[in-house]
Amino acid sequence: MMYIRKIGSPTSVALLGLLWGACDSPTGPTAGDLVVRLSTPNPDDRAAQLTIKCPQPPVSVNVTAGYLAYFDIGGSSATLIVIRQEGEFIPTRADVARVYVEDVSKPCSANLTSVSFQGYGLRTSLAGYSVSVLKP
Repeated sequence: MMYIRKIGSPTSVALLGLLWGACDSPTGPTAGDLVVRLSTPNPDDRAAQLTIKCPQPPVSVNVTAGYLAYFDIGGSSATLIVIRQEGEFIPTRADVARVYVEDVSKPCSANLTSVSFQGYGLRTSLAGYSVSVLKP
């Protein structure tokens, strides 16, 4: 006597789909870049100092083309100074750097601490400025 086993029953198809989906979904942290975006209300800004805070220490900081940068990574934050090249100004909305972190799903934040304008004088007010850390 021959037995025939039914393959493809609704239950087995649903189970197979569930297992297939579990194999495709990433588990654990996903390392990658986050973009640091600066918005300025002034057309003649030349440099900005930022503090970037993340749940885990940033691994590295890379500056966007057209900028010079100085940075210090310590603990769970990085201090970043971006300077526009001679004769150029920071656009009113600019991606000034990329921060490489071990887990892009954990949000980072940024604070603007100072801005200088043409001639490197410091702005007395940071009203109208914003800085954010985003997934690209």
